Amino acid sequence: MTRRVVALALPVMTWASASVALDADARDALLADAMRLLGARSYVASASNWCSLNVADDPALAASVQDWQQRNRTVNDRALQVIEAVGGLSPERRAEMNRMGDQLIRRDIEHRPDPRAFCRDLPGKLDSGIIDMDKRDDLRGPLERVFAYPLPKS
Repeated sequence: MTRRVVALALPVMTWASASVALDADARDALLADAMRLLGARSYVASASNWCSLNVADDPALAASVQDWQQRNRTVNDRALQVIEAVGGLSPERRAEMNRMGDQLIRRDIEHRPDPRAFCRDLPGKLDSGIIDMDKRDDLRGPLERVFAYPLPKS
């Protein structure tokens, strides 16, 4: 059986000047909102990796993840643009966040009553759109704030 691993890495972001002057608290809050949105994307990618490596390499899951990522691309791209506009992330911070996210997701799945059922059900949840970022109540505030932030003109 061939196993595919979905690579997850946040792109390297440079320190850029902010398009709107923010105090440190506002910058941190906006950065946290953008990272929350990227965390939703990371969860989908890491959960599918875990399922592929520990349960079964399911082509339907890979296709569902790809479709989910395409539907959520606008949100993902905007979150990355906002992060860069407010100062970016150092490579060290990015690597730390990836490690922490992977550990959290692995623990979440492994502590479920039936991880195999979670993996079997994941393609259907992804395909249904129920966990698309613009449909999740817990992401409504971060979405509004990230999309309200004026980006610099290119």
